[in-house]
Amino acid sequence: MVKIAPYGTWISPVSATIAATAHRSPQWVGAHAGSVWWTESRPEEGGRVTLLRGVPGGPPAELLGEPWNVRNRVHEYGGRPWTGLDAGIAFTNWDDQRVYLADPERGAPTPLSPRPERRHGLRYADLTAGPDGTHVWCVRETVTGDRPTDIRRDLVGLPTSGAAATDPDAVRVLGASHHFMTGPKVSPDGGRAAWIGWEHPRMPWDGTELCVAEIGPDGVFGPHRVLAGGPAESVCQVEWDGSESLLALT
Repeated sequence: MVKIAPYGTWISPVSATIAATAHRSPQWVGAHAGSVWWTESRPEEGGRVTLLRGVPGGPPAELLGEPWNVRNRVHEYGGRPWTGLDAGIAFTNWDDQRVYLADPERGAPTPLSPRPERRHGLRYADLTAGPDGTHVWCVRETVTGDRPTDIRRDLVGLPTSGAAATDPDAVRVLGASHHFMTGPKVSPDGGRAAWIGWEHPRMPWDGTELCVAEIGPDGVFGPHRVLAGGPAESVCQVEWDGSESLLALT
C-alpha cells in the first residue's frame, strides 16, 4: 500500500544498519604459505576488522574472532596491519595497538611488542618479515607528550620469539630518516632496505623521498640515500625488482 508523507518525513526501508552491513570490501590483500589473505570489516560487530584466508572450493576461513580487531592508528589513518611469517601471522590489534603472533594450531595469539605505558602510546604498522625471519619489521610511533604533534617514529624490528613483549630493550631500532615514514621493505638478497619518508607539514601526496640503506651485520640500517622524490615530488609506492633495482611510482 502506498503511503503519502510530507517531504523529509518518509521512512526508508533501507536503514543505516542495512547499508553498513552490506559493505565488506577486502583490504590489505596478500599471499602467504600458498594462500591469499586479507582483512575485512564486520559492521555488525561494531566495525571490527578480521583476518581471512582463502580456501579453495569453500568459504574463506577466519583466523581471528572477537575481540581481536586487526587495525592500527599509525599516522592516525592506519597502515598495513598484518604479515606472514614462518611461525604464523603477525598482526596489530586495535584495542592496545600491540603486535601479536597468531597460529591457529598453538592457541591464542601471543604478544610480540611491549605493553605501552599509556593507552595507544606505542603503535605499529606496515608489518613485514625481516630478512632472517627472526624479526617483524615495521614502523613504530611513540607518543612522547600530550600534544597531537608529540610523536616520534622509528623503523624497528620485533623479535618473533616474543622477547620484546616483556623486555622493551629487545626491540631492535633499525633506523629513522623523517618525521613520517612507511615501513621498510627488504631486498630479495637481504642486503638493503627501502622506505618512503616525508616531513611535516607536507602531506604524502605533496612531496616524499624514497630512501635506501644498507643492512649491517647487526641487522641495523646504515646511512640512507635518497633515490627519488623531494618537496615537490611524491613517491607513493616502491617495490624491489630484484636485489639491485627498485620500481617506484611517483
